[in-house]
Amino acid sequence: MAYADPLEDGLAAFDRGDFGKALELLQPLSEKDIAAAQFRLGAMYAGGLGVKQDIVEAERLTRKAAKLGYAEAQNRLGLMYVNGQGLEPDAAIAVNWFRQAARQGYAEGAFNLGISYFNGTGVPENKKTAYEWFKQAADQGNARAQFNMGVSYERGQFNQENFEQAVNWYRKAADQGFPDARFNLAVMYENGRGVSKDNALAIEWYSKAANQGFAPAQFDLGVIYGAGKMTPLDYVQSYKWFSLSKAKIRRAQKYLDLITGKMTPEQLAEAKRLVKEWKPVIPETSKPMQ
Repeated sequence: MAYADPLEDGLAAFDRGDFGKALELLQPLSEKDIAAAQFRLGAMYAGGLGVKQDIVEAERLTRKAAKLGYAEAQNRLGLMYVNGQGLEPDAAIAVNWFRQAARQGYAEGAFNLGISYFNGTGVPENKKTAYEWFKQAADQGNARAQFNMGVSYERGQFNQENFEQAVNWYRKAADQGFPDARFNLAVMYENGRGVSKDNALAIEWYSKAANQGFAPAQFDLGVIYGAGKMTPLDYVQSYKWFSLSKAKIRRAQKYLDLITGKMTPEQLAEAKRLVKEWKPVIPETSKPMQ
């Protein structure tokens, strides 16, 4: 016979979006200083999920969980100090909470600590220390840290330029569905940097990023299909991608006008249909951002 576990059931209710049930189960546990319950309730009050939004209460609950040593709450409290959410902004206090989370092996805390050192916010700027925290977060599977590692090797920020290592880290982040990494990996394949030049793989990674709604990848696909670059000429696909990217990339409208002038009425109708029906794809491997 399986026995009910209020905490497990409450967390499951939160994860599936049943916030009424989550509140019912987690509220009593929060009052008993169960940190996981306090943290989830804090998130509910922060976002107005099943309760009236109350940033002050969100901060209070998050702080209680953080003081009990709950790493995710420590990281979240650090972000609240960075953003001035429910309290006065204080980068130095934020760094303290990021550090506590990172020392427990919480990857997001290590990443945010790396950002603090990289930008010199709350601590003196120190690129070497930033690299060390980014590396820890990346090794623990944090996609944003893995992307940053790729950028650092591609640009030679922390060490010598190394395109092979850049590709390695971009691929790790790309496999988790991180669109920026998917785009950069496509660029590496297109230009043969750190990998053998491969147009098919370049288009594949551009397409994965574009299908997530990443505007630079959408724009580049518009160029690729409109110029017959790396793939047969396809004005319909070119129109679609330029049209989808124009809200974020201003020059896309100019290219869209040029492509439109080359299209038949049938092609234009098909392209407009594709734009209307397009929906962003959420990769199965992507993880929710902390």
